[in-house]
Amino acid sequence: DSKLTAHGEPIEEAAASVCLKSPDQIIAVGVNCVHPETVVPLIKRMNNIDRDFIAYPNAGVIWDAEKQIFDSQGQSITSFIYSYTDIGIKYIGGCCHVGPDQIRAIRDIIDRYSS
Repeated sequence: DSKLTAHGEPIEEAAASVCLKSPDQIIAVGVNCVHPETVVPLIKRMNNIDRDFIAYPNAGVIWDAEKQIFDSQGQSITSFIYSYTDIGIKYIGGCCHVGPDQIRAIRDIIDRYSS
């Protein structure tokens, strides 16, 4: 979902609430363990929050409940990295099914973007 947290709250309300409750402790807000294509819409919903942004998407896998497996069809996480940096996401990593090779590729893309 590109609007709500896993618990069902609008993401911008959840992020704002955390920042209000602990303003001196929160240096960044973001998303974790979401499909790479939902990162940008979710972060854009939080654009009024005065913090850096974090994105730790999964590898783009989708759970197939019928087969009881993750379907790894689709774009590689690395194909999304430029869109993340373009909207100002400062901390980028990976979650479920993202391994060292993908993290290294993300680093290489960010290095090229920064130079």
